[in-house]
Amino acid sequence: MSSVLLSSFDPVSQKEIEAALAYQREHGAHDLYLAVNEEGVLSKELRTRLLKKALAPYRHLHVTSEVKDAETLTPADEEEIRKGEYRKAAYGIRGELIREGYYLNATAKAMCNPHRYAHTCSVAEVCRQLAAVQTLGQQDKEMNRMKKLYRLTALMLALMMLCASALAEAAEAPAQTEAAETETVETDAVEAETGEAELPDPEEVEALEAEAEAAEEEAEEAPVELWFDAGFALTLPGNWVSYEVADADKTS
Repeated sequence: MSSVLLSSFDPVSQKEIEAALAYQREHGAHDLYLAVNEEGVLSKELRTRLLKKALAPYRHLHVTSEVKDAETLTPADEEEIRKGEYRKAAYGIRGELIREGYYLNATAKAMCNPHRYAHTCSVAEVCRQLAAVQTLGQQDKEMNRMKKLYRLTALMLALMMLCASALAEAAEAPAQTEAAETETVETDAVEAETGEAELPDPEEVEALEAEAEAAEEEAEEAPVELWFDAGFALTLPGNWVSYEVADADKTS
């Protein structure tokens, strides 16, 4: 039995920590040491620091650089974490992985098709240049993280708008149906009492239908701009949203 387990820990996952604890119990080791190998997306130094942070709550698990006679621990869930499944990372480092964006490039590449990934990278480069021109200094890292999330956030916002529109239409449908049925019943009652039914003017009906079709086409074609406090806007097709944005709400 070896008291040292060697793996990439890129990054360390909760499943890997559980495997180390199981190894410790199985072999009756009082203390167990984990070592980081040379190969990984992140530098060995950064992976070692993250491993130390993840092992902080475990009194008998330690980090070492000594790999002599070490036994290899098979990586678990590391690739999935790099592709965006951060919930599989060790408890102690999940927040830092998201906050610092160590794997955002791999995450964007996994979640976007090649065209959108290329677009995201071009936006990233523009953001980097703007940060340099504006001498943002320490904010350059924050800009780098925001640019990677740009495309993912835009896609999620568009999906949320679609869902909100569908829910609004579903909520309005029963009320509209009930109102239409009530109006029909009242009209039928009046016609039954009088014995007469008022026939609509064919030309008026045709004009109303043409006007409704024109309004529908205009609504479908006209885009809607959603403006945010940060000073940017998101343009969506007019038929994606169920409300209008007032001019007074726009900011330049």
